[in-house]
Amino acid sequence: MINTREVTKIGIVAALYVVLCFVLQPISFGVIQVRLAEMLYLLILKNKRYVYSLTIGCLIANLASALGIVDIIFGTLSTFAVSMIIVYIKKKNLSIWLIPFVAGIMCGLVVGAELHLILGMPLIPSIISVAIGEFIAVTIGVVLYKQKSIQSALNRVAQ
Repeated sequence: MINTREVTKIGIVAALYVVLCFVLQPISFGVIQVRLAEMLYLLILKNKRYVYSLTIGCLIANLASALGIVDIIFGTLSTFAVSMIIVYIKKKNLSIWLIPFVAGIMCGLVVGAELHLILGMPLIPSIISVAIGEFIAVTIGVVLYKQKSIQSALNRVAQ
């Protein structure tokens, strides 16, 4: 059962995702994007409740996307899918270094296709560009996550 404390933690992380996207808006949307809010995927390794945070945060942030309803729906579903794959990675005790690749491929394919279909951007370069940006953002998250000081702070907050 989910209680008020759980809902509060979910809401705080969702809000942090949105704030990071809006504060870093020039690099959070478009063909060249490094959405640093995606670093928050690593919180899912601490507690799967953060699947909700990332999904809700992405949905809210994508309300400002130039790609409109398509990004609101499919971009958010992409974030949810990556989040569920992270849950699987944790459950199977696989390397967290898979996460940047999974996120990069999924986001690259989905957002790259959106950019192609909606804005007429070239498909393959769009996929590659978005995938690289996502890979960079999530890799930064993995590097930070592996730091012992951050690990202990996350353990206190995330549980």
